[in-house]
Amino acid sequence: MSPRKHDYDALQREYIFDSTPGRGISLTELAEKHGIARSLIADRAVAEGWTKKRQQYREALGVKTMEAMADRSAATEVAAREGMIALGLDYMKRYKAALEAGEIKLSTRDMIGMAAMIRTLMQDATTSVIGREE
Repeated sequence: MSPRKHDYDALQREYIFDSTPGRGISLTELAEKHGIARSLIADRAVAEGWTKKRQQYREALGVKTMEAMADRSAATEVAAREGMIALGLDYMKRYKAALEAGEIKLSTRDMIGMAAMIRTLMQDATTSVIGREE
């Protein structure tokens, strides 16, 4: 009887890229799953550096995931800030039109509130940029 041939490339890929939450598949689990002696897989894994390759893959995946999440978070933040600014500008235009039409009277409290809104909108835009550069 001839010894069974094993697709070690496929076993290596399964070990490296396994997405089992937490730790990934172990060499023992891989051997049991495929009916292969653990020592055969372990010897091959050591010789070919499977553990290091798995670690490098996970680190690269982590970096890519963080970059993708940062891009999505930035897009969401930009959209929210743009919406706030557009709403604030629309409010100021309507307020100005109502003021010019004599529908409302200008009070000190209104001016303080309007100035605070403008400062907040402008500061949010500059703070988010400045804060990221530091």
